[in-house]
Amino acid sequence: MYPNSPNVVPSRVSLLIEYRSRDVGLLSAAGERLDATLHTIADRTMTGFEVESSVLRPPARLHEGFAELAHAVGGELGLSTADSMTVAGHDAISMNRHYPVCLLFIPSSNGVSHNEAEYTNDQDMRNGLRMLTGLLYRACTSSASFR
Repeated sequence: MYPNSPNVVPSRVSLLIEYRSRDVGLLSAAGERLDATLHTIADRTMTGFEVESSVLRPPARLHEGFAELAHAVGGELGLSTADSMTVAGHDAISMNRHYPVCLLFIPSSNGVSHNEAEYTNDQDMRNGLRMLTGLLYRACTSSASFR
């Protein structure tokens, strides 16, 4: 917001919006609805807006062999595992185009993530590290192609 002052009407506001969903149709509809809403607001307030960039990133599947190996390693370590349908991609989505990728999640108190209230106990972090090192070792020594 410029100027960033509580007693001055801003002349410019920048906003970043990111939608996440496995449903491409829902993502498209949300983008269209936002665009229509912004036009309505701009018309009513006699202001303008500019969309500098817009990207629709389709959902991506990660390397299934890596997921299967993660389940096997978790079982060997006595850890519970589960598949997770997530739209959290981090850098994995970009890397997935070039390398096999797997995301590992460890428990967080009350399921809170990416928040200052996020908390994971020490044992769960140690188990996550055991899982990660076991998975990497198996991937590097496996006859399956993870390269």
